[in-house]
Amino acid sequence: MTGANLTPFWDRWRRKRRTKYLRAGATASQAESGSRLEAQGRQRIEKTAGRRVALAAEFGLIPGRDGSETLGFWIDPALIDPTERDAAYRALGVHAVALPTSLLCPGGA
Repeated sequence: MTGANLTPFWDRWRRKRRTKYLRAGATASQAESGSRLEAQGRQRIEKTAGRRVALAAEFGLIPGRDGSETLGFWIDPALIDPTERDAAYRALGVHAVALPTSLLCPGGA
């Protein structure tokens, strides 16, 4: 999404996020690139699943099966209409759907 134009809403959101990154100790260039990357991702999510889902998505490192980590978004599947999930997953390029531990292991972890 390099060079994607942000809507006015997401550009305002990016500026607020940039300030948070700076207050957390990021350099100016890290804050600028990080906030832009995150805002572009959220804007893309909004186009597919709506603003509520885009704002609720968690941005951070996602562990891979091989022990590596990838920067991405966690989206709670419950936020997406069940009849639209498959289409949303395809449009967003979802690589995996994480299930709560309670569903994987009876009685929790």
